[in-house]
Order: sequence, then structure tokens, then C-alpha cells
Amino acid sequence: MGILKRMLRTILGTALILLSLALLFACPVLRLTGEGAASYIADTDFQVTDSMDVARDELLHSQEFDRAAIEAAGVDLSEGHVVPLLGAMETAAKAFTDGDLSLAEVTRGAPLAQQLLPTAGKLDSTEATEGMFDTLGIEEYYGDFKDIYANQRQLILGALIGFDVILGLLVVCALGSVLQALLKGWKGFDVALLVLELVLLGACCGAAFLGRPLLLDLGLPATVDLSLGLLPLLAPVGVILAMALKALLPNDRN
Repeated sequence: MGILKRMLRTILGTALILLSLALLFACPVLRLTGEGAASYIADTDFQVTDSMDVARDELLHSQEFDRAAIEAAGVDLSEGHVVPLLGAMETAAKAFTDGDLSLAEVTRGAPLAQQLLPTAGKLDSTEATEGMFDTLGIEEYYGDFKDIYANQRQLILGALIGFDVILGLLVVCALGSVLQALLKGWKGFDVALLVLELVLLGACCGAAFLGRPLLLDLGLPATVDLSLGLLPLLAPVGVILAMALKALLPNDRN
């Protein structure tokens, strides 16, 4: 009878933890809503594709900016580097501009952002970057690029590292929680997993609340808003149910 209880606890506990993680990561946690959101999303999708096509052609073939200075700063402008990098950037950009955002998309985009930070530093080291921005038709953003890199680089890097740490701890706690369903172990895995999920959801709530001014800065209509998805908010319930299940089905080895 004890073996059946452990098997039942393991199966149901694992299913609840996996369901919790699926709700947290796979379901959209932030959405663009409101009048004008759909047309803005469609226009943005076209602009991302078009701008990446232009950037690919200009970076590979244009002689209107000082290519030698850019490459001397350590930025690889070869086709083997530019094409896959811009492809990854286009994929990431579309994940962020399709009207909703999941933590899985953030997880995929975080390594790319970390990869781009050193490249941004190299571009920041040479005045030739301004000419490259002019060639790409984004000269109006050159000043913003300089300011963001100078003032926000450490903040962005810290946020990315913090996100990586939370993800790592989340995986460890999820594995520990699953093993805890099978074996006697430290009871804190479930509690730690629940806390980490609440931290991530709290960060998303903060993004939804504080993101309003950013939407206006990006040129979105005043009628468009950033709202929370409902399904990810149910993720902690899965952990709570798993904790209740383990309490109801104690580890009986007799």
C-alpha cells in the first residue's frame, strides 16, 4: 500500500509541477490590448521584416560607412556572422512584437541580448558607428544608443544575470520538488519553487504597470494598454496543490 501511495504521489506531484511550469512559461504573461493594438501589431511585424532585410543588405554590401573602422573595433561584418545574427534578432523581435509575450520567449531572447552587449560596447568605442546608423536609416536612434549603453548597460546586464539565476534556481527547485515526491527530502523545495514563481509573476505585474509610459514612447496609440495574461497567474496553484498532495499522501515505507 505504501508503494502505491508513493507511485501516486510521484505521478500526480510531477504532473502538477510540470503543469505549473507550463502555465508559467508557455502561456502569454503580457498582452497588448485595446483599440488599435491589432493594426499596430500588423504594421510592426512588417517593419521588423523590412528593416532586417535592409540591414542585412547594407551591412554586407554598403560602402557608405567606414567598414574598416567598425571591423577594427572588433565587430565582424562578414556574411557568416551578420546573416545568422540578424536572423536571430528578427526571430526575437517578432516574439516581442506579436502582441503577447511569454516567459519562454524572454528566456530565448535573454542569451541573444547578452551576446549583443559586447557588440554594442565595441560599436560604442568608435565614431564610425554614427555613419553606420546613417546608412541603415536609423540615425535618429544613435544618440539613444550612446545614452543607453553609457547609462543602462550595467542595469541591463544585471537584470539578465538575475533572470538567469532565477531560471537556474527554478529548474533546481522543480527537480527537487519532483524527487521529493518520490523520496524523503528537504521540504523547502516546494516552498522555494513557489516563492520563485511568485517573484517572476511579480516582475511581470511590475512590467505591466510600469510599461505604460514605454508604450507611449514607442509610438503606440494612447488606447493601447499592456495587460497581464490570466493563465500564468494560476502557476503557483499547481505548486500549492502538489504541496497539499504530499501532505495528504505521506511517505509510508511500511
